[in-house]
Amino acid sequence: MSSAPESFAQFMHSLQEYGISEFDEKLGHQLRLHASSRFMGTIMTCGKAALPYMPWLVDGMNMSNKLIVQLDKKEQTLQQMVKVSIDSDIRLTSHCQDQAEFAEDISEHKIDILLLTEDALPIFEKWINLLSETGLIVLIANDDMRKNIMQKYQVDYFCLDHGHLFIAQKGSQHKKIRRRNRRRKTS
Repeated sequence: MSSAPESFAQFMHSLQEYGISEFDEKLGHQLRLHASSRFMGTIMTCGKAALPYMPWLVDGMNMSNKLIVQLDKKEQTLQQMVKVSIDSDIRLTSHCQDQAEFAEDISEHKIDILLLTEDALPIFEKWINLLSETGLIVLIANDDMRKNIMQKYQVDYFCLDHGHLFIAQKGSQHKKIRRRNRRRKTS
């Protein structure tokens, strides 16, 4: 496995001052790989528990990608730390706004990679509607929450629960299509 991004240790140290310490290195590697596969892609993290993965996503991104970091409006001090760390990288932006309001504000856009945490579950339907055709949602949540989401969406989406839930849209060849009965013309 390759090494962690250069900025990761310093960024993680800053996050620990805010009580954020949970991190899955394997998921970091997977996210970096997915970020590197997007050209002109929009990547978004939602929730403070997703912040440790920010350096991994940035490390995998090419110059045509953009990363949006969304935090709840009660996380303003944490947002200041994020802004300092993304200082001069024009590919990165952060927003401090209520999740439901933010999802509504960007409802016309499509996201290619969406990293969500448990606090995004009340408006999960809004988030999944933002997913691009080839997009991927990664959900960091407990077992029961992942299982519930998987049961609800597995008909229309590919779901993989591998300690984190990965969700991608099924292609049209996988979707059930209703067809009218056709009567044969006989003459």
